[in-house]
Amino acid sequence: MSSAQAPLVTICIPTYNRADLLGSAIRSALAQTYQNLRVVVVDNCSTDATVALLEEFQREAPERFRFVVNDSNVGMQGNFERCGELAEGKYFKIVCSDDYAYPTLVAKQVAALEAHPRVAVATARRRRLSDSALFRLYDPLLKMRGGLCPGAAAVRFVFRRSNMIGGSAQLLMRLEAYRTVGRIRNDPVVGSMFDIEPMLRLLASGWDLFVVDEVLCDYNSHSSSYTRATLSDPQVQDFFFAFREEQARDPLYARCLRLPDDLVASRRNAALLLMIAGFAATFPGRDRQLATRLFDYLQEKCNIGVVRALRTVLDLGLRLPGGRARDAEAS
Repeated sequence: MSSAQAPLVTICIPTYNRADLLGSAIRSALAQTYQNLRVVVVDNCSTDATVALLEEFQREAPERFRFVVNDSNVGMQGNFERCGELAEGKYFKIVCSDDYAYPTLVAKQVAALEAHPRVAVATARRRRLSDSALFRLYDPLLKMRGGLCPGAAAVRFVFRRSNMIGGSAQLLMRLEAYRTVGRIRNDPVVGSMFDIEPMLRLLASGWDLFVVDEVLCDYNSHSSSYTRATLSDPQVQDFFFAFREEQARDPLYARCLRLPDDLVASRRNAALLLMIAGFAATFPGRDRQLATRLFDYLQEKCNIGVVRALRTVLDLGLRLPGGRARDAEAS
């Protein structure tokens, strides 16, 4: 397929005060081997050197790159919504300003979507870059099989386990289909899954998923990232349970699920997270605090017998020279 025949793809990059990381994300988007591609950066009223950086890229690649500065700060969810509004062509992708796309990511995902007309979302494997031992430990568990996956099966996978579809940088979507599912939800129950929830709505409504079984992007999970903040903030830790249990009762999702079996499985997998968190809580510093908060939250939500035993094991395991995990809160 020549570049003239290839469908147009838009890569949107939402950003706010990330001038130090943004350049790498833009360069990775412009370096794609897929040629019929446009890169659009949506700046949410940054106060750092972001605009100067964007003007430089505009001069370097005027035909493939442009940027838009919002009239006012619309919040993270609002900025993602703007990306969907500004995208053009048949397919589009959102790459966060601290992520990195490998050169063949778009080409391989377009090939999958072109070969499977009932696929609305193509995802790919990622390499997770993290300054947290807990997140490096947890991420390898989040895997689906490669190839074609029926949408209902993908929804069950997410509700029974965790977000196996991936982050926004991993996803290439049919733009027309994406625009049929409505606005991104600015809802505490959705939490940091606000960018993934539209994908779930697509898959639950009859579209399928394709998993490119290859690592094709870097996902940066650092201490200032939104996902890390939501997982460590007790006010929004409903990322794990409230989202799945509330949405499971939505008729759109319920027809994909086998209730209450899926909610039971969700709690069973939470027990595994408890064990992971209990182990990670023996690490020093921030990882230890985060793991202990996660453990306490899951303990409350699971309400199953194994929790007491795991709590005892955790308490015994934390009798280390550094003191108990609860003491870490004051450090």
